[in-house]
Amino acid sequence: MFFYLKKYNWFMRSIVISTLFVLAGGLFASKVMQEACPDVQCELFEQAGSWQMQDKQDKKITLEWFAVQLHNMSNYSRSLYDLYTPEVRTKVDALAPVYAESFEEEIGDFFALGQTKLPEGYKGQRIIVTAKEADGTVLGFAWFVISGFESLKLENEGISVPGFLACRAAYLAYLGVVPVAQGRGISSKLIFSIIMILPHIQKILLQTATSNKQARDVYEHLGFSLVKEVEVGSATYLWDEASLGSCCVAA
Repeated sequence: MFFYLKKYNWFMRSIVISTLFVLAGGLFASKVMQEACPDVQCELFEQAGSWQMQDKQDKKITLEWFAVQLHNMSNYSRSLYDLYTPEVRTKVDALAPVYAESFEEEIGDFFALGQTKLPEGYKGQRIIVTAKEADGTVLGFAWFVISGFESLKLENEGISVPGFLACRAAYLAYLGVVPVAQGRGISSKLIFSIIMILPHIQKILLQTATSNKQARDVYEHLGFSLVKEVEVGSATYLWDEASLGSCCVAA
């Protein structure tokens, strides 16, 4: 290869070499994704996107999403926040007020979540979806875990979800809608947005406080079934496309 490159000038050689590096990088990224999800092709062809929908009040809302790839290449544990790129950190920080208002907590509590320690060699993928008013006001967000050690945590709690590690299931880590926007069907739009982004997703798993009757009623109305309940603690719910069909995707 380099023998033939000698026939070209320096400019042309630099272009060819740069192209080779780009192709090699793409092959490496694809290999990492396939190792994490060997059962299906779950590679995201886009890292962000958006589309518009109507809520229950026939108001137009925009759903925007972006993917977060996490890889702790250090030989020690690092916080989730430390692994964010500057761009992702800016986007995540913007959700703090929405989180605080939705969960009636302090903004500082949201940033404390980012201090979760990720072990050496950790690889994971998050997809964060926001619902926005026509003027750009954020009404709520959903935070999905597509791959990562959270699945091991669930297994330790005695909860098994076939397909989670094969990228056929998503774990809904956080779902928040500001009080003034509740009742407009935004929660369901956010929950099932993951199927619009990754059509191969067949199961959605989530956990909520056992005492949160309002949230539990919403999930059960949307077709989630109770998997496990701790009397004073959390209730785990699962939506399974195989048993319910895709009726709720556009709910």
